[in-house]
This record gives sequence, structure tokens and C-alpha cells, in this order.
Amino acid sequence: IIGKGGRTISEIQADTGAKVVVSRSNEFYPDAIGNKDRVVLISGDVAEIVKGLTAVLDKLQQEEGSAAVVVRLLVHMRLCGALIGKNGSTIKSLSEQGGESVSVKVGSPPVGVPGLHERVVWVESSDPDSVAQTVGAILNTLLETPHSASLMDDVVNYGSANHHHHHHAPADNGGEMHEVHLNVPESRAGAVIGRNGHVMTGIQDLLGVTMSMSKKGEFVDGTEDQRKCTIKGHAEKAVELAERIVQLKIEGVI
Repeated sequence: IIGKGGRTISEIQADTGAKVVVSRSNEFYPDAIGNKDRVVLISGDVAEIVKGLTAVLDKLQQEEGSAAVVVRLLVHMRLCGALIGKNGSTIKSLSEQGGESVSVKVGSPPVGVPGLHERVVWVESSDPDSVAQTVGAILNTLLETPHSASLMDDVVNYGSANHHHHHHAPADNGGEMHEVHLNVPESRAGAVIGRNGHVMTGIQDLLGVTMSMSKKGEFVDGTEDQRKCTIKGHAEKAVELAERIVQLKIEGVI
């Protein structure tokens, strides 16, 4: 999905209009049995997400050569009732819309994983396009649910806390401000900032966050080459996405 030097993921984004971010190499979706599955976050409007997902599935199928396509969506537990519907009517309708080959199942609530707010929704078919279209129908159903926007912003940070930490504080307008700090090696600060600041400016314009970087030579206490990057915003999901983009810049993936 990422490709050498981030080439594949860049092409997917350029072709589809969706933003695609893969969790870091040590960031796995937590579960009780210790699976090591990384998380792919695709953002945009529903049409862009469907296009982005189709491109990701096509790439995976080329690499894996598997006949079956399985997508596991992470859906907030408080939204799953609307997705299932009375006596399972909604989820049955979603399966039927995808065609005879599409199966949609809602997994059980997580057990043994404290702080996890999501259930896994399985969408399976032999046809990648049918899976992507069914995911689009699921997203439209969720968006029609009251309070869905606030619950979709309730993102779990799956990664370790090494070299970055989160802070939540009241904003000037009374709302909650989300803030994250990352250590950026001096050697990678230019990649994060960009020529004339265009990378940080682009992230801020895209996600509606504010970003700052400590000055050259001003390092995090206890380090000799780590500058501090600060990201702030009202939407936690936007802050977390900006954090992932910065981390990918540090790693040289994009």
C-alpha cells in the first residue's frame, strides 16, 4: 500500500482524491488475542473514500492473489445499533444491496481490551468493487445516525507513547482543544516543514489544525538533536491524522 518511498500511497491519493494513512510499523489494532494488524485510515467524502478503498483493495489483491476480499471496518459501538437495525433489517438490506456475493457481519463487543470503543464490521466478497460500494453504503447509513460526527471523531490512538504525547485542554472559545507533541530529529525537520514551510502549511489548510516547530538548535530537554513539533486542533481526528502524516514524513515514507 505504501510503496517504495511512499510512491504507491501517493499515487492512490492523487488518483482518488482520498487521504490514505497507514499506521506506523509498531502501531497495531489492539485485540485480546494479540493480532498484529496495522490500521489504514482513509478520509474524504464518501465517494472519495470508496475510490480510495477500491484502489487499496486492488493493490492488496495484486500482491496477495486471494480470491476473497475481506474488509474489517472499525465502527463506534454506539453506532452499531443503527447499522444492524431492528431485527437485523438494516444490515440485511446492506448485504442485499451489495449483491448475492457480499456478506456483512457485525462482530461482538471487544473483550479484554480496556478503553476500546469500537466493534469490527466485516464486509466480505470475491469482488473488490462490491466490497467498496457496500462500505460506501455503510458510511452513508452511519452519517444519517444522530451524533455520528462526534462519535466518528472519537479516535483511539493505537500506537505506543514513545516520543509523543497527547494533551486535552479547554480552548479559548470554551470547546476542548486537542494537542500533541512529537520529537522530530534535526535531520528530518526540513522534510516536515517543507520548502518555505509549504508542507506544514498544507497540512494545516487540509485538516484545520495549527502546527509549530521549535527553532533550529532548540531541542527537547534531554536530547541533543530532537526538535519539538506541536499540533493543535478542535477535532481530535484531524490532530491524529496530522500526527500520522508528520510521523510518515519523519520516517521518509512520504
